[in-house]
Amino acid sequence: MRKLLITALLLFTTILLQAQFRVGPRFGYNQSTTTRSQGGITVSEVYGFQGGVSMLIGGQVAFQPEILYMQKGMRIDTSKNASYVKFTNNYLAVPLLLNFSFGKQRVRFFFNFGPYVAYWLDGKVESMVDGKKIEYDYVFDEDLDDDGIKDHRFDYGFCGGVGVRFQLGKGYIVVDGRLDYGFDDITTVKEGGASYISTRNRTVSGSIAYLFYF
Repeated sequence: MRKLLITALLLFTTILLQAQFRVGPRFGYNQSTTTRSQGGITVSEVYGFQGGVSMLIGGQVAFQPEILYMQKGMRIDTSKNASYVKFTNNYLAVPLLLNFSFGKQRVRFFFNFGPYVAYWLDGKVESMVDGKKIEYDYVFDEDLDDDGIKDHRFDYGFCGGVGVRFQLGKGYIVVDGRLDYGFDDITTVKEGGASYISTRNRTVSGSIAYLFYF
């Protein structure tokens, strides 16, 4: 534990010694689904938007915190009457990443990784049953009670990706591809006694940002 703390302190000190501060808007597109697996249904991806603020503090080794609005979710198709239910869930997410870059001043490649935490703000549901399409706001279920379903509005996990940044004017254009891997079930689904179905977020995203020097 002591060695881990010393290593973290040395890394943080290195970042501060190289400290440069850049901040700017980030926008992108998500493809997301969940780990849910259940007989008689097919789970597939939904597509959504992300946007927010990205920061970069440091040089070759940098701290990269972000505040993002992200759309995640899943689509469940059944084999009966071409029915489906699509969930689009809106999150406020805070990735806390380490960024390692290499290359020239004008063009630099990078990889980043670290934890994220997120809060499920709200959601939309679209369903198709017997050829009839219905849309409505998602209603959170706070306990298992009679239906065996409980929503978990706080999510956390690991994310990482690769990208490139190009110097342009007084800042950088940053192109980034990333994978988010949720560690907690967003919904507890209980079936038959103590049997539970795992439902965890999985998201692949691409984004573009412009970071200004401060």
